[in-house]
Amino acid sequence: MIKRIALTTVFMALVVLTGCDQKQSNQTAAIKTSIKVENASWLRNKLPEKTLAYFRVPTIWNMFFEGNADSLYPALSHTNNKAEIEKLQNALVDTYIAKIPEAYKTHFKLLVKSIDTPLEMAVTNAVDDSMIPNFLIGTTLKDFSHADLTALLDSLVTESQNMVRVLEPLSDDGRATLIAQMMPVHLDYDLSTGRLAILTGPTATDKVLNGLLDQTQAHTSLSHIMAFEDSVDQSGKNQQAWVNVKAIYQQNQAMIPPPQKEMMEQMGLSDMEFIWYGTAHHSGKGELIFHIQMPDTGFRKFMPRVDEEFDIQTAGKPDFAFVLSLPTVEQISQAYDFIKVLNPDISKADSEIQSGIAKVNEYLGMNIADFLRAYGQQIMIVKDDSGLWFAQKIKDKKLNEKVFDVFNTKFDGQTLSKSLSGVSIDQTSFSMLNLMKDFMPKGEDIDQMSEIFYGKQKFYSMQENGYFVWASVPQVLADRVNSNNKYSLKTFLKNDLQLDWDHALMAWATESEYVSRNAYHTYLEILSFIGTLAKSDVDLFNFPTAQDLSLPQKGRFGMSLNSAPNHLSLKVSYEYSVLESISGSGGMFVVAMIGIVAAYAVPAYRDYTLRANAGQCLAFMNGAKLAVSERWVATNNLSSINSNATAFLVEPDAISGKNVKSVTVSSPGVITCIIGGPDSAISNRTITQTPHESEGSLIWECTTNISNVAHRPGSCIYADDVPK
Repeated sequence: MIKRIALTTVFMALVVLTGCDQKQSNQTAAIKTSIKVENASWLRNKLPEKTLAYFRVPTIWNMFFEGNADSLYPALSHTNNKAEIEKLQNALVDTYIAKIPEAYKTHFKLLVKSIDTPLEMAVTNAVDDSMIPNFLIGTTLKDFSHADLTALLDSLVTESQNMVRVLEPLSDDGRATLIAQMMPVHLDYDLSTGRLAILTGPTATDKVLNGLLDQTQAHTSLSHIMAFEDSVDQSGKNQQAWVNVKAIYQQNQAMIPPPQKEMMEQMGLSDMEFIWYGTAHHSGKGELIFHIQMPDTGFRKFMPRVDEEFDIQTAGKPDFAFVLSLPTVEQISQAYDFIKVLNPDISKADSEIQSGIAKVNEYLGMNIADFLRAYGQQIMIVKDDSGLWFAQKIKDKKLNEKVFDVFNTKFDGQTLSKSLSGVSIDQTSFSMLNLMKDFMPKGEDIDQMSEIFYGKQKFYSMQENGYFVWASVPQVLADRVNSNNKYSLKTFLKNDLQLDWDHALMAWATESEYVSRNAYHTYLEILSFIGTLAKSDVDLFNFPTAQDLSLPQKGRFGMSLNSAPNHLSLKVSYEYSVLESISGSGGMFVVAMIGIVAAYAVPAYRDYTLRANAGQCLAFMNGAKLAVSERWVATNNLSSINSNATAFLVEPDAISGKNVKSVTVSSPGVITCIIGGPDSAISNRTITQTPHESEGSLIWECTTNISNVAHRPGSCIYADDVPK
């Protein structure tokens, strides 16, 4: 059954991948009201109730060469850019179509020239709530006629070797019904819009497909997932995948064994709503996101959960900012209790753990938990016009003072208030030697440590609007206070970088000059390089300058791990593409990388097609192998099996148009296939399947006289390498 589902899915994906494109320009919300993103996906608005999963795969043209909701939108949506991309697509086909084997010319042309929109696929619950789901696939075809689609379907049916059959051929209004391994396949092709929709599965019908296509928005049960996507991605065509965990769990919970179900509930998996992964563009910025929507329960108790606002003044716009969040006392206690539930054996050591904590508290003269209660969770590290400094919110002033008392006592510390440039700054000196004497094993010689930590170490601090701020030198703090160019860190992160760190466990961000300009110049270099490959000159004088396009002068890079009360997410932030991190102003590095990839990819693709052609022999030999095996079971005699039996013959009509010349059987049951096709690298080579009796079974040995390992099927051995 799994094989059947997989075959059907692969078949349907192949239909789309070899023929999908878009004529209509779908439009979504974009960066500004005057900006529209073209070629957006549309199937997401048709998703039914209990959609279990959704996948979207954009083409390389979607990802890198079209106007998107990113900082390069003005460049990639420019009329001249669109015309140049279309010219390059045509040139690539014209240049390389002659080098592609005949059987793959149509596929190559459609993949390079015609596919222009993301491929969308949804896994939906069957209408009768059975365990086997339906699969819904959608895209839009460009300049693809009724006859083109008919020819494509006929070709795919032939390639499937009758595993896929047409029940109702494509009608004038674009409807067709097929069957793949006993699974119905319903197709709807709207010639006026170019939209192609395919539904396959045990309960797939025309009526079900029509109902889905009539929808104008996804079912309300998916509102949380759709709302999240809308909040992070304005393009509607980025790479994306999400799983509706809640729906899957509800559908299958009755089949989960009690012990596993209890474990899932303890880990919070039963409360998880959905998992979302993909790239996104919003307000001119890009992100790579991994997001888990679930309440603060289960495995999330192992990590800090942050619900704390943080804001402080900076001296000018920061060069970079970093935040690290600590767990609260309550969260540590909660995590410890959760560990004891998962591993009851830890409870046996609980008394020892509590005894150890008591000894630490006694040594400090203060409850160790008060160190965490004294301050906020987030420790901020900032580099701005003044230099590098650190900050943390003070939550309890009395506990803060007590912490310093303990620090001064145990570290032989002393705090003095001094002034620099009119700014009052505390200088705290301390020694590590006292702590080492207390905790190093008795009898150890600490003279060497005394040499290393001779004298006292110092740090410099001040309190400002409820925050404790410190640095390694006092000049940083003085310049920070005296700066005439103050910024709110929170406002800078949200408005300039489109980042929200209120729930960040750990986060980092920086702003760099000319990121968009450099990305644009790299893009133009890549276009010129592709033009060289396609033997089509790209006139870069047709493209405006970065200044003409008013591209932003600064751009961001960053990362954040966020833990909010209702979700956990990891985000990698950038301007246009993750490739910016390796391109910078040296865009030719990326061009060189593409050249290297192309140098490997083109020969590898040829090797793949030759290996696939040789593999057609194996497919036609399978029927003969089955007949030989059946005869051997009936007679227990291989020597009597030869080509005289018509059951072993492969009719010439069956291999007509294939890269197979003949398939024959000789005694004792040896099957030989002669490869056809125009390519001299494998044409007229043979593949042989030889049966051997072994402990009541029939074992097949595959040999071939194809010497190049890259061209022969992986299951076959080169004949000269077989031991004699």
